[in-house]
Amino acid sequence: MLISPSDTDLDNQRSEHYISHALNAALRWHSFWDPLILLNPLRIPIQWYYGRILSKFIDQELQKRFKEMKNERAIGKDIPRRQKKVKSVIALALDDYLTRKHKTDKQVSDDIELDRNFARIATNQIRLFLFAGNDTTATAIVYAFHMMSRHPEDLLKMREEHDAVFGPGGEAGGALRDHPALVNRCRYTIAIVKETLRLYPPASSIKEGIPGVSLIDRKGTVIPTEHLNAAIMHRHIHINPRLWARPLEFLPERWLVEKGHELYPPHGGYRPFELGSRNCVGQTLAFNEICVALIMTARRFFITSAYDEWDAADLGGHGLFSKMLKGLGLERKGCKTVRGERAYQTSRSGAHPADGYPCRVSLVKS
Repeated sequence: MLISPSDTDLDNQRSEHYISHALNAALRWHSFWDPLILLNPLRIPIQWYYGRILSKFIDQELQKRFKEMKNERAIGKDIPRRQKKVKSVIALALDDYLTRKHKTDKQVSDDIELDRNFARIATNQIRLFLFAGNDTTATAIVYAFHMMSRHPEDLLKMREEHDAVFGPGGEAGGALRDHPALVNRCRYTIAIVKETLRLYPPASSIKEGIPGVSLIDRKGTVIPTEHLNAAIMHRHIHINPRLWARPLEFLPERWLVEKGHELYPPHGGYRPFELGSRNCVGQTLAFNEICVALIMTARRFFITSAYDEWDAADLGGHGLFSKMLKGLGLERKGCKTVRGERAYQTSRSGAHPADGYPCRVSLVKS
C-alpha cells in the first residue's frame, strides 16, 4: 500500500510503482534492534540507493507542482472547486511557501525559483510522511484482517453492518465517493479498527524530558526527566490490567458501551496516535483509510494466516546472509510465538507482523 505524496496517480492497484518498490525495499533493511540487519554491511548502501530514488522522485514532484502553482498565482487563475487538485502533502507545503513568498515579494513573478534549502527540508519531511502515513497504516490493516480471521463472529457482524449501510451486495465505493460521511454510520467497523489498534499499535513514542518535571513509579520513586527521553510503549499501556478490563481479549464492544461500563476505555489509556501536542497529524486520514479498506474488502474476501505452510517450507531463512550465517554455524533460530501469537509484532518499521504475515486470500461466495 502506498499513497502518493503528490497529485500523481501511482496506479499501484495494477502494478507496483517504482517508488513503492523503493520504499518497501528500504524498509526491509530497517530495524531498531535486530543485529542481523543493523550489522549487515549491505544495509547502508542499499538504504542509500533506494533513499536517493525516493528523494529524486519527491524533488521532481516538488518542482513540477511548484511551477503549476506559481503559474496559477501569477495569472490570478480562479480554478473551480470541482477542478482543483487534491490537497496533497506537497501541495500544502508549496501553498504555504508561496504564501510566504507572496507577502515578501508582493507578487509571484515568473522568475521566482524554489529555494533549494526549502526543497531539501521538504523532501526529507515528505519522505517521513510516506513512511509514517503508509507503512504503519498498512500494518494496521493486516492486523485487522488477522483479527477477523481469529474472530469470525465479529467479521459476520461487520459484514451485516455493511449490508445495512450500503445494501446487500451494494457497491460501497461509489456510495463512499458520493457520501463520505457514510463511514461514520459503520460504528461496529470503527470499533473493530479501534480494538485492533489497541492490541496492535503500529508505533510507540518518545517524549523529551523537561527540567522540573519528574515521573513517579508505583513504588513512589521519583525519576527526574531532565536530560532524558521518556519512551512511551503504547502496547503495554493498552494491555495494562490496571487500566483495562479483560485487556488481552479482542472486544470491539468496549468501544460501543456507555461511560461507567466495565469495558469503557480509561481516560488517557488509549494512544495509538499518541496524545497531546505531539499527536499524529495524519490520524484522521489513517483511521479513515483503515475503515474504508475494510468496507471495500470484508464482504468480498476472507484472509487467514498461512504460518503452518510458511514454517513447514522454511521460507523465512533462505536469504544470502542467512545462508552465510548458517554455514558459519551462527544461524539464529527465529522466535515462533510470543505469548502464543505467531503473528507477533516485530521491530521492523511500523511493527510488521512476523515474517511479513504469510496468508491465504479467498473469495467469499455470494
